[in-house]
Amino acid sequence: MKNYNEIAEMINTLSLFCGPRDLADLSKDALAHKYNITQADLLIMFGASIPASYALFENAVNNRLARNYMLSGGIGHTTGTLQGLMQPYLPGLDTSQMPEAEIMYQYIKNRTDLSGVNLIVENKSTNCGNNVTNALKLFPERNIRNVIVMQDSSMQQRMSAGFKKHAPALNIINYAGYKVRVIHDGGILHYDRELWGMWDMERYISLLLGEIARLRDDENGYGPNGKNYIAHVEIPAYVMNAYQTLLAVYGTNVIREANPLYQ
Repeated sequence: MKNYNEIAEMINTLSLFCGPRDLADLSKDALAHKYNITQADLLIMFGASIPASYALFENAVNNRLARNYMLSGGIGHTTGTLQGLMQPYLPGLDTSQMPEAEIMYQYIKNRTDLSGVNLIVENKSTNCGNNVTNALKLFPERNIRNVIVMQDSSMQQRMSAGFKKHAPALNIINYAGYKVRVIHDGGILHYDRELWGMWDMERYISLLLGEIARLRDDENGYGPNGKNYIAHVEIPAYVMNAYQTLLAVYGTNVIREANPLYQ
């Protein structure tokens, strides 16, 4: 018999590890308190972020939290979901062929005054590695020091590790796009609150398990001892325990494999 309370807590353990936030909130006060700055050099939101994250980006722009902004994302494994989800919110546009960054831009520009805002739309990336390297090409490291990175919470840790590999001199400030807890009711797992565009539970578990497999620095992972896509990530024992516990429940087949079209 499944222990759903344990399963929910193991999912939450992976969620917290994969989706770090280095600030108490996305504000100038929080930046000043932790980093002694009131404005970042660059804030990037990546295309895998669920639409619930867009309001955070909009508020950051309205409050001039950074000198420069970027929306990054081309066509990748999450694009089809975003295209279908956002079509009703972009009447008159066909989202079916639009890259993620363009979808985000079209939605945000209708809600936020972007006049005088240095915003770049990067729409060629196909995966987290591309996201990092393409962003660095557009904003040379010599002009940038403090970078706020916003990604889907399931992928935030890996995105941060990608920057640490390709631009170790940057101060990466993580701010995962959402925080949510999984709870259970009568054996049914669900979220503690509604979030616009949140993954269905099976997809979310698959994403989290897939991230731990990628973050592992072994021959099968993405770290220096594997594919060498990202910097080394130290995974605590309690996180690995949660990962192994969930694998025993759901099996390895649930782990999302990298799509060769987007490598």
